[in-house]
Amino acid sequence: GARGIPVAVAGGKPFFARDDVRTAISRLRAAAAAATDDGSVGEIVRDVLSGVGWAPEAPSGQAGSERWSNMNAIVGWADDSQAETLAAFVAELDERVAYQVEPDKAGVELATIHAAKGLEWDAVFLVGVAEGLLPISYAKTAAAREEERRLLYVAVTRARDLLTLSWARSRGADGRGKRKRSRLLDGIWPEEAGVGAPKKKARASTRALNQAFEEEASPQAIELFGRLKAWRLEVSRQAGVPPFAVFTDQTLRDIAQAMPKNTTQLRVIRGIGDVKVQRFAAPVLALVRGEEVIVDDGA
Repeated sequence: GARGIPVAVAGGKPFFARDDVRTAISRLRAAAAAATDDGSVGEIVRDVLSGVGWAPEAPSGQAGSERWSNMNAIVGWADDSQAETLAAFVAELDERVAYQVEPDKAGVELATIHAAKGLEWDAVFLVGVAEGLLPISYAKTAAAREEERRLLYVAVTRARDLLTLSWARSRGADGRGKRKRSRLLDGIWPEEAGVGAPKKKARASTRALNQAFEEEASPQAIELFGRLKAWRLEVSRQAGVPPFAVFTDQTLRDIAQAMPKNTTQLRVIRGIGDVKVQRFAAPVLALVRGEEVIVDDGA
């Protein structure tokens, strides 16, 4: 971006399908075929990629910066590679292409709420939480507004550690076109100044959710919820993290009521992304089946 912070777009064209990346790999493959290994692999890769947009310093400007970042990812792989020849490194690249092993994203990743489904980040900054945007202005029916509420839930549950919500007070720099906070935050967003009030509201909301669950859920769901909480507590103790970092109470309640039979059904439950499916699907599904689960250091 303008401040030199790397930016990636979630749901954009896959790394190895980008024209500049394909050109770079083709150049490296041609250089490897020429068998002119004069220097380290990293040096050779830098020399070859200097002809397709790479330089020691990142350029200014978004378009040039994206191209440079793509090239620099390949340079970084070359530096980390144990390959002794360019041909061996190109073979590693071919393997990455085959398995679509993309570079780690360093910087800010931009995503729409729809594109964020199933993804998680340590920190999420959700912007534009204003009337007319969320819910969108053309969501006129109750069903449409409820779908917007589900989208907001998807957005706020993408954050592992930090969540920030914001909206603009006006549509333009001149202050015209006033905006106000989304109605979807009613009852959640603190209305009064002060440190204590929001915490009281949060505790009351949690109690209300627990009470509603106990009144409406089946005995089997309530029993499963208890076993899920006991498992979560043991996992959190061994990992040295708070229980909600494993799963929130609401996610456990949803699991208990849905009783998913496989990972596909588990994945659609709110608050469960790819990372948590990978880490916890096996023990959670075992608990749903009524099996005993022993938590070890890897669970």
